[in-house]
Amino acid sequence: RNPDCHSVIISSEAFFSPAADPGLLAGLQDVFDVSVVVYLRRQEDWLEANYATNIMMPYSSPASIRDFASMAAQTMAYSAMLGRWARVFGSDRIRVRPFIRDEFRNGDIVDDFFATCGGDVGEGLRGERATFNTRLGAMSLYFLKTVKPTMEAAPFRDLVREIVRLERKGLLEESVADFLSPELKDDVIKQCAATNQSICESFLPAASEALFPPRAERGARTFFDESAVAEGTLIDFLGRLLPLLLAQTKRAGVAREDDSATAASGFIE
Repeated sequence: RNPDCHSVIISSEAFFSPAADPGLLAGLQDVFDVSVVVYLRRQEDWLEANYATNIMMPYSSPASIRDFASMAAQTMAYSAMLGRWARVFGSDRIRVRPFIRDEFRNGDIVDDFFATCGGDVGEGLRGERATFNTRLGAMSLYFLKTVKPTMEAAPFRDLVREIVRLERKGLLEESVADFLSPELKDDVIKQCAATNQSICESFLPAASEALFPPRAERGARTFFDESAVAEGTLIDFLGRLLPLLLAQTKRAGVAREDDSATAASGFIE
């Protein structure tokens, strides 16, 4: 053990899973003064983000975000997850932070995390300012979901990376939109009201009545109905995407049958 080491940070998205067993980490209490820091995102936002992530992964996606919401109901019951960790480490060791960017220390989640831990945790560890994942436009996601069943995993990953690159550079201008309809969003909020209230009572007794404050309207953020996309709309998107993919393939000197441009061309045919 390094004598200069005073803190250890263990972080994993897998800890959030209903299948995670906090008991496997119970032995840490024999060596360290353990605190469990948990950032909780509004369930409707978590659902939107994870549905988009699921579409970008090379495995089958649910037929709709409504199906995905049904599959994720257990995961969105945050109080059950916190309860599992509290039974191992104690409720007083669970530090809950709502994932609200405007309320992070210095507007930065890493600074906020270190401040939540307290003391000199993170001293000397701070690197570049934290960045957040970029959400792809609705038509880009819809196209990826549509074409995925026709592609092998490797070329699909290439296609995802190229569309992400194009959007980040502003070459493929697609608007971000909600896949959750206003009605389904309200259903999710109502479904999660009890679990969120339980979290306030158990882990945030000094907080306001709600785990998440009322949110402002998103303004330009609109609802994208994936069940009603016209064929012409998809063809128009492909008409803009394919020349960009072909140009990149030419620049890179790539000439293989499974590249992203060939895959997109094959889908059109």
